[in-house]
Amino acid sequence: MKKLSRNEFFQELHEVLTPSEPIKSIEFLCGREIEIDNIEEAMFAPGRHCFIYGERGVGKSSLAYTVANKIQSSDKPYLVVNCDKDSSFLSIVKQVVRRMESSVIDKSMLSTEKLGLNIAGFKYEKSNAEQAKKTYLSDSITDLSSAADVLNDISEQYSENSVVVVDEFDTIEVKEEREKFAVLIKHLSNMGAKVRFIFTGIAESLEDLLGGHSSSTRQIHQVNVFPLHWTGRFEIIDRAFTHFGVVLPEDIRMRIAGLSDGYPHYIHLICEKILAEMFRRDDGDSVVSFGVFLNSLDLAIQTIVHDEKKSYDKATLGRDEFYHHILWALADSADQIRHLEHIAFSYSEVCKKLSLEPIDNSALMKELSNLKRKPFGSIVDTGIKGRPRMYKFRESITKGLVRMIAERNNVKLDFQRLFTAGEASATAKSSYVKYQPLTPVEQKVARMRGEV
Repeated sequence: MKKLSRNEFFQELHEVLTPSEPIKSIEFLCGREIEIDNIEEAMFAPGRHCFIYGERGVGKSSLAYTVANKIQSSDKPYLVVNCDKDSSFLSIVKQVVRRMESSVIDKSMLSTEKLGLNIAGFKYEKSNAEQAKKTYLSDSITDLSSAADVLNDISEQYSENSVVVVDEFDTIEVKEEREKFAVLIKHLSNMGAKVRFIFTGIAESLEDLLGGHSSSTRQIHQVNVFPLHWTGRFEIIDRAFTHFGVVLPEDIRMRIAGLSDGYPHYIHLICEKILAEMFRRDDGDSVVSFGVFLNSLDLAIQTIVHDEKKSYDKATLGRDEFYHHILWALADSADQIRHLEHIAFSYSEVCKKLSLEPIDNSALMKELSNLKRKPFGSIVDTGIKGRPRMYKFRESITKGLVRMIAERNNVKLDFQRLFTAGEASATAKSSYVKYQPLTPVEQKVARMRGEV
C-alpha cells in the first residue's frame, strides 16, 4: 500500500470497493452467485423478462447491472433508464428507443437514406441525402401497441440480444403507468422480440410494482433480494483487505460483517474508511487496530447520507437518552421482527453495559409506540399486523446504522442470536450460524445450493 501514490491508492481502492455506485462487473459482486445463475437460466427462455425487488439498499441495482452485462451480447452495451416520480410509460420507452436509435444511426435520427423501415405506420424509404427528411423514430410511439412494434424493430437493429435495465421502477408515482409495462412485456413476448427488460424496485412483492396484472407473470422471472448472508459479507471484506495486503483481525472482521446487517453499502463504506485511514497513517503497521476501526466507524457514520439518518435523528435528538438505548436494543438480534419481551431483555443488557437503570416494561412499550409516530421519524413499525407486541424497524436498512452508532458508543450488540423460532428463512440464512433445513425437501434443496 505504501508504494502507491495517493492517486494510485484511491483509484485502486474504488476499483475493489464501490460504496457510492452499483457494481457492474461480476468479479466484484459477492454473495449473489445463486441469484445470478437463476436469472441467467431464466432469461434463456424466449420472451422472458426479470423483476428484481426488495428493500432499499440490498443491492438490487448491482445485481441488475451485473446480470445485464452478462446477458447483453458483446456487439453493444446494455441500456439503463433511471426512473423518477415524473417518469411515464411513454417517456421511458421513448428514451430507450432514442438511445438505441442513436447507436444505430447518428444523433438519434432516422434518415431515409440510411434505413428503409416500416414501423408502426411510419414508412421510411431511401432517397437523396439532401432531400431526406430526418424523423425521430420515438415520435411514432403513441400507445402500447406502437411501443411494442417500435421496440421489436429497433432492438433487432441495435443488437443481437438487447437488454434494458429500468432502475428504481417503484419511484414512478402513477400506478397505471407502471401497470402498462406488464402489458408491454406480454406484447413483446408474443412477438418474439429480442429486447429483454430487467426492472428493479423497492417492494415486498411483484404485485406492489405491477398491480394485479397476473396474466403476464409467466413472462416474468421474479427475484426477491435479501441482505447478504455472512459468506457474501466476508467475501467483500476479505477481497478488499487482501488486495492491499492489510491484516484485519478476526474480531474486527466479525464486527464489520455484523454491523452491516448484510447491506453491501455499509460493508463497502466501513472497509473504505478503514483502508483510507491505514494509508494516511503511514506508520508501517499493516495490522488494523481497534482504534483505527473505531475512528473509521466514526467517519462512516458521518458519511451516511441524511435520508438514511434522519429518522434516527428525529427519534433521538433533544430527547431522553433512553431512546438511543431502546433503538440499540431493537437492533440486538438477527431477528428482523422482535417481541416486546425479547426487546426488554436486550434493553436490559444494553443498560447493564452502560451501568444505567432501565425503564420498566410498560414504559418501554409506551416509548416503542412513540417511536412509530411521525414526530419520532416513524423509525419503528408494527412487526406483524394484529400483533401489538411485535416490532421492527420501518426500514430494515436502518438496523445497520443503529448497530454502528451503538458500537461507536462502546455497546457491542449480538448479531447472531435468534430469539424468534420459525421466522422467515431469509433471516435464518443471514445468521452466521449455519442454516439447518427442517424438512427432507428443504435439505435436498439446500444441498443443491451448497448451503449445507
